[in-house]
Amino acid sequence: MKKLSFLLLMIVVLVGNSYAQYVSPWHTVFEEDGKEFTYIDPFDRFTAIAIGKNGLVMRTEDGGNTWIDYSDTSLGDLTMMDMIRHDTAFMTNGYEVFRTYNGGKDWDMIKKSKVKINFITAETKYMERIILSCDKGEVWSSGTWGNKWHKHNFRSLDTSDTVYSTTFYTDAHYDSVVVLAT
Repeated sequence: MKKLSFLLLMIVVLVGNSYAQYVSPWHTVFEEDGKEFTYIDPFDRFTAIAIGKNGLVMRTEDGGNTWIDYSDTSLGDLTMMDMIRHDTAFMTNGYEVFRTYNGGKDWDMIKKSKVKINFITAETKYMERIILSCDKGEVWSSGTWGNKWHKHNFRSLDTSDTVYSTTFYTDAHYDSVVVLAT
């Protein structure tokens, strides 16, 4: 019985593995020594910006077949971004927030934070708003795409909380947000 079970298991593993490789639509579109993406955000099926360590910033406009390198080591180790238009995106290295209006070629620093920034959410349905989810229970927002910032005070959050994600409830008034924290 053990031999039969082992034989059946081997058949399932071998057949299943070869079937998964045959039908998988995934394939490598970019690979270069020393370049490791930490986050990729697509705008559409052709356009995306990828970020990574040591200021790695790369953009594709053909679904990943070719990549334009806009890297800048002064940006630091980039961790999170949100691409909201073909030419507009926001990203962070954990303590600074950067904005581009030209598809990733140039980045302006628009916010410095004393606490770690874990997540960026940008919303364009109702207004040009960004929300930053941070350590120590901090949530920051800007209704001017980073020109002015407002710190939110949620009674349910304190300095021991880490805010992992904040998102807009887009079917409601633009001030409605959902916060994920521990």
